[in-house]
Amino acid sequence: SLVSSCLCNICFFACMTQCFFPSTFTVDVLLKAVGDTPIMKTKKWAVDRGRTVQSLAQFISRFLKLDANEQLFIYVHQSFAPSPDQEVGVLFDCFGSDGKLVLHYCKSQAWG
Repeated sequence: SLVSSCLCNICFFACMTQCFFPSTFTVDVLLKAVGDTPIMKTKKWAVDRGRTVQSLAQFISRFLKLDANEQLFIYVHQSFAPSPDQEVGVLFDCFGSDGKLVLHYCKSQAWG
């Protein structure tokens, strides 16, 4: 039928788009430590565009095995801290360059 044919075409297009254009769903994020904050051995990560800054901070805290009472601050361009509910994809669109978004993380307030 026409409806099932259209749905199959839509599913096919969605699968092909995800396979051949994965950057539409994820962005490359380069994470850099500041000050005495532990350095992550893996610095470049593919992050879902819809992931929030808060969830990224929680991921980094767990990855570094920080104590629950330790805060983690995230900065864009070593100048400002984005809102915790800001999506990584929007930050990439506004402040990304050379195909990646550079974020700095630290355990104490550093900028802005």
